[in-house]
Amino acid sequence: MRSANDRVAAVQLVAVAIERHETQANARVHRQTLAVHRGRGGAAAEHARGDGHVQLVDEPGLDERPVELASALDQLEVQIQHNLAGIETWTPIEYDLVYTKMDRHCAYDPFLAALCDAVKDQAEAKMRAAGIDVDAVKRGLSEAQPGN
Repeated sequence: MRSANDRVAAVQLVAVAIERHETQANARVHRQTLAVHRGRGGAAAEHARGDGHVQLVDEPGLDERPVELASALDQLEVQIQHNLAGIETWTPIEYDLVYTKMDRHCAYDPFLAALCDAVKDQAEAKMRAAGIDVDAVKRGLSEAQPGN
């Protein structure tokens, strides 16, 4: 079993890799997804977004795997960046987002789910070091769920 410091170091390495390759990876995933779509006889189903990127329009039969991966990495990268920033830059809603933002995007893959857990562990350690009651944050989330 790896120590918490080893997991934090691994998460930091992933953060650097994601930051360094994010633009290239987004372009590659987009090209791969278009190739899959076109290979199935579909027309180019895309539209320009305001940020200079092109986004695929949802069409039946389109392979979502590359899109799921890009989405999971994006959510992880956002939390990793928060973990690397000073806790004084966090707003209270960001304490909750540690537990609500990444999980559904990472749940489909065991490696991504484990990485998600490591990123959450790092966030919890940061919050605890700043005197934030992590258990109270979690309780607040469960009390906000319907039926509780």
